[in-house]
Amino acid sequence: MDNKYKKLIKNTGYLTASNFASKILVYFLVPLYTYVLSTEEYGKYDTIVTTVQIITPILIANISDGLMRFLMDTSYDNDDVARIGYKYLFIGYIFIGLITLINVFFFHVPALNGYELYTFLYAILFITNSFYTQYAKGINKVNLMAISGVISTLSVIVSNIIFLLVFKWGLSGFFLANIISLFCSVLFYISRLGIGRYRIAFFEISELDKTMLAYSLPLIFNVVGWSLNSSLDKYCVIFFYGFAANGILAVSYKIPTILNTIYSIFTQAWQISAVEEYVNDNRIKFYSNTFLVFNSMGSICCAFLIVFNKTLAQHLFLKDFYDAWRYVPFLLLSSLFNQTAGFIGPLLSAKKNSRAMAIAAIWGSVSNFILNVVLLMVMGVQGATIATAISSFIIFYVRWYYARDLLEKEIYVPIYVTWILLLASCIVESYEITNYAIQIIILFVIFIINSKYIFTAIQKIIRRSRK
Repeated sequence: MDNKYKKLIKNTGYLTASNFASKILVYFLVPLYTYVLSTEEYGKYDTIVTTVQIITPILIANISDGLMRFLMDTSYDNDDVARIGYKYLFIGYIFIGLITLINVFFFHVPALNGYELYTFLYAILFITNSFYTQYAKGINKVNLMAISGVISTLSVIVSNIIFLLVFKWGLSGFFLANIISLFCSVLFYISRLGIGRYRIAFFEISELDKTMLAYSLPLIFNVVGWSLNSSLDKYCVIFFYGFAANGILAVSYKIPTILNTIYSIFTQAWQISAVEEYVNDNRIKFYSNTFLVFNSMGSICCAFLIVFNKTLAQHLFLKDFYDAWRYVPFLLLSSLFNQTAGFIGPLLSAKKNSRAMAIAAIWGSVSNFILNVVLLMVMGVQGATIATAISSFIIFYVRWYYARDLLEKEIYVPIYVTWILLLASCIVESYEITNYAIQIIILFVIFIINSKYIFTAIQKIIRRSRK
């Protein structure tokens, strides 16, 4: 087996060992907070966290993505790259503090009332954790990311049990548990990576500053647009139907998160391999083979989750949250499109074509907003999930258009046929058109179409392990 496949598999193994097990543990908490919190409380929490995740990349000039990419580039000194990264991270801290003070003394955003301190702490720790995660990825310390994931998960589980069940602090306890989880992750990174003793020139713009910003700034449109594409439906639902409806919609994302977890384990490892293999002559074959396996695994998992959607919902979504099952199928399809677009992202990153990712994000966000407004009025909350799925496909298509020279043409027929079958399964499940028989048949056909790509990859791994 070539070294490029060995490294990809090794890094995937690190992340699988931590992420998969830890995410499964977190799922045991879903019944807990759907039992303890009301739909309105969870809707408010989700709105605050989503907004933080959209705004904070802007405040730090999205320097975390630039940090990872330039740390991997051997033509730049790692200390110089890190120094610039820390500078924009600290500038982000200042902006977050100013925004918090302005809200406290002037604007008083209703959703933040009583939660200003929690929001401030979450935002600070969120950007710091993201910064160190990209730092570890940039210096190829994937094992640290894996350990950090385990630490973060265990801390959030213990904190939630204590704050929600023992102290019964409700939404405040839920907030605090997630803040502690981020803090533990950051503390681990600092203990292993340090914070660096750098002279940071806040008012000096070097050539490397300009180069990193030229790469990172266009990606703000990508990061913000990506987040908006996943959350515009929630803001629109709040506008039309209120926080309680958004709470149900937000919980429905928990089942698609299973698919996201499986994908994200691989994508984090893939981001490293895609950049490293870009200079090799046989990169197109490597990218294409990996893309087929990547999509095949995701499509089979997606079909499987659609079939067992109601069964999972019965165990995860308690009380008023159970109705969330209706919104899961199209969100699963959206997740598949998002993660496939996520596969294309590192290819564009390898080409240093951040502009293409920005264009894709803008197209996705604009189409998502228009479709949300129209379909919510026509179809209710389900219209928001359909709008999200369509806009996610648009993001994939635009990204693919700019990266199509790095993928073989022959791979698309099985991919598109699989996606059409998944769309049919979504319609059958969401609208209860028939019984499970149709969905099981679709699952079987999808498995037949995609199984050979997965088995080929497994055979390569087995041959390598025997050697």
